[in-house]
Amino acid sequence: MALTWAVILSACTAPSTGPGRAVPPGYLFAGRYLDITAPNSAGWRLVSEKPDLWAFARNGSEPDETYIASVATFDLPAAISRDDFVALVRRNAERDSNPDRFKDVRSTVELSDVRPYPCVHYQATAEDTQAKTRTGDRRPLVFEMVGLYCQDVLLRDMGFAAIYSHRGNTADPQFQKDAADFVAGIRVPGH
Repeated sequence: MALTWAVILSACTAPSTGPGRAVPPGYLFAGRYLDITAPNSAGWRLVSEKPDLWAFARNGSEPDETYIASVATFDLPAAISRDDFVALVRRNAERDSNPDRFKDVRSTVELSDVRPYPCVHYQATAEDTQAKTRTGDRRPLVFEMVGLYCQDVLLRDMGFAAIYSHRGNTADPQFQKDAADFVAGIRVPGH
């Protein structure tokens, strides 16, 4: 899978007043294969608008708090079984997380029935032991991530991932709600 923690973490340092363009809360980017809805709160910037990676970023209320919402596409075997799909997401999550940097607190990978096509739900909470802060120093921060990885219902050899992440001094009590709201806004048109 093309989407790695490195992509998400590099975007985590993108300030909401920096690169990219401001987007209104809940703005719909209608597409031929995917409809992408921007997160439904103020302060988000579209920092990547590539065919295979859309990413939104915003700062939180604390100095070193950042949020990333992203959508990525990836190649997928057209005939993959549900069990193999779960194993693929698990394998890639393990491969993409650096054990020298991230201390796993909790993570789950499981089939999801929230869509009428095959999806895998991935959730992780970790301590980012080498987080680079806005002042340039490095110190531990909490990293939370929710992702829904789905096989495209129209293009069976392609998958897409909707991922919402937060990094800050403490866990965000609104994180699960905001993540679920963003993931729900990423849809295959007509499905």
